[in-house]
Amino acid sequence: MRAAIYCRVSTKDQSLDLQTSQLTEYCVGRGWTYQIFAEKISGTKAKRPELLKVMELARSGQIDVVLCLKL
Repeated sequence: MRAAIYCRVSTKDQSLDLQTSQLTEYCVGRGWTYQIFAEKISGTKAKRPELLKVMELARSGQIDVVLCLKL
């Protein structure tokens, strides 16, 4: 299984560590390959570059699943 891990926080002083570590552990435990896409940007922004990359990978069939910690 090929996974994209998408992590985001709203401000530069927040940490992505909890999200990336938990989702990486999930992938490793299942033997999946994964790429991490992380950004520090407000969810109200329409253009989130890392999210756009993930969406393009999904549309083109280069990944099988997208993982995020919370919606």
